[in-house]
Amino acid sequence: MDFELWSRCSKAVQEAHFDHFVLLLESSKFKRFNLKQRLAKFSPIRKLLFVLQTEMYSHQMAPALIQSLTTFLRHHFSADAAIKPVISYLAANLHEGGTANSSESVPFLTPCGIEDVMEVSPMSSVSKLDKTNRREKAEQVLEALVHILATPSLLTKFVAALPLSRVLLLLLGEHPSPVVAAQILILLNLVLYSSPSFKRKFELVSGWMVLRTILPAAWDPSVHVAAFDLLLGRVYVAGRPPPSGPTNILCPYIFPTILSSLHYGLERVVTRARLPNPYVNGNANHAMNGYSRGSGHGSIYSHDSYSVSSAMEVLVEELSDLHSSTAGFRELFRSKQTTFLYLDACRSFVTKLGDVPHLKERTERLVGKVSNLTLMLALDNAVDGNQKREVSLLEPRCFVFR
Repeated sequence: MDFELWSRCSKAVQEAHFDHFVLLLESSKFKRFNLKQRLAKFSPIRKLLFVLQTEMYSHQMAPALIQSLTTFLRHHFSADAAIKPVISYLAANLHEGGTANSSESVPFLTPCGIEDVMEVSPMSSVSKLDKTNRREKAEQVLEALVHILATPSLLTKFVAALPLSRVLLLLLGEHPSPVVAAQILILLNLVLYSSPSFKRKFELVSGWMVLRTILPAAWDPSVHVAAFDLLLGRVYVAGRPPPSGPTNILCPYIFPTILSSLHYGLERVVTRARLPNPYVNGNANHAMNGYSRGSGHGSIYSHDSYSVSSAMEVLVEELSDLHSSTAGFRELFRSKQTTFLYLDACRSFVTKLGDVPHLKERTERLVGKVSNLTLMLALDNAVDGNQKREVSLLEPRCFVFR
């Protein structure tokens, strides 16, 4: 368990060392004895979390480190030995400034950082903290954690150990990357599957409003899939077959977030369409300067206009498919607020594109798909009469650019 010593070996030896934990904890007939009587007394999860925060191992060894951590978590998933240290590590490393405010948000969390050096390993004080890859490694740990929480027994322990609604918001942060946003939605989906009453608990801490405010800037294909899985109750639980059967709306609380993401994405499409051609086709980084700031690490809004337009096309297509195939989805538009959110997004989109002389083919294609969805709503009896008139007035304007 002296990782400082093993880190000085060759890469092949390091890999064999980490593989040996799988043998001790999963393959050996003495695996229970190995964990309870031998390894547990060394606080292996805390050690591994500390090692992840240092430059002790090369970045190439991070997957092996995280695999070993996952193995320990799967077999030693207690509140004090595993759950709280992992959440503390994630709070300290997922976001800029996480260490400073994590303990304020969740009082029992003490970031697993330099304060724990002497407790974790007497030799680790010579190791430097890794400030370059800490966020990427924390995202991988979050993905591993969410993956093992698909096991119902582990999820039950996790829910019992934490003030979960606050922890979800803590891990989400103010400017999450798409990876973090998608994983929080997946975890939220798992929790709601096991405890439907959590919708109300999450609402009491304004969680749904926070998602509506924060998620649009992090929207990407993975967030799209996670958001619609949550909306439709598609949950992938370990030991159970993949979800199938008719589509139903099981979590309407997430729908305003989806519409807000549509609004945000359409605004980005307009921004790109109104930029002079040399900026769009020339220096892409310069073109996006000032328009994607704060949009989240790796999100579609830090890429070219094709990515944004394509993401919004997929989003509008999925909304259209649900409208034509799912009665429960159409019922969502009985809410005036829901219809207003859609109207607000489309009104801004078509109005601002009105003064753009030449639209690119993909932008025109997006306009056409927005037009089709708007027409479907204009003919929908679920929409309020006054708002239906607004939709009817809006819809023909979508064809001005064609």
